Order: sequence, then C-alpha cells, then structure tokens
Amino acid sequence: MVEWPASVQPLFIGGTLLWSGGLKCFGRSARRSAERSALPSLVGEGRAFAAYRLTGALELALAAALLLPPAYAVEAAA
Repeated sequence: MVEWPASVQPLFIGGTLLWSGGLKCFGRSARRSAERSALPSLVGEGRAFAAYRLTGALELALAAALLLPPAYAVEAAA
C-alpha cells in the first residue's frame, strides 16, 4: 500500500508539468500572464515573454522525461 503513491508520483508530476508547460507555450493568454508575473522585474519588459515561453518549454521537456519510457543507449543504437 505504501508503494502505490511512490509509483504514481512521476505520472502526477509529469502530467502537471505537461499541463502548465502547454499553457505557457501555447496558451492564448500567455503574453498577459507573462506581463503579470514577476518576470518583467527579473529579466526586463522585453524579455519577459521569451523567458515565460522558455520556462514552458523546459517544463514540457521535463514532463516528457518523466512520462515517456526510458530509452537505453543500447536500444537507441539498434
């Protein structure tokens, strides 16, 4: 019973990252969300939207690493 939450954890975190990264990269209100976030004060007004999209892309990449089956080097070479 204790093993069940640990085995579902990558799926839950990967799904959450997939959802949030998708909204940051492909959402209609992404520009407005970037302007309302703390990014303009951290990276500047002109770079806030690009940094917001980059954050979303990194979240999508991490979600893919968590959700996709592992590709071993031997299998990839074959």
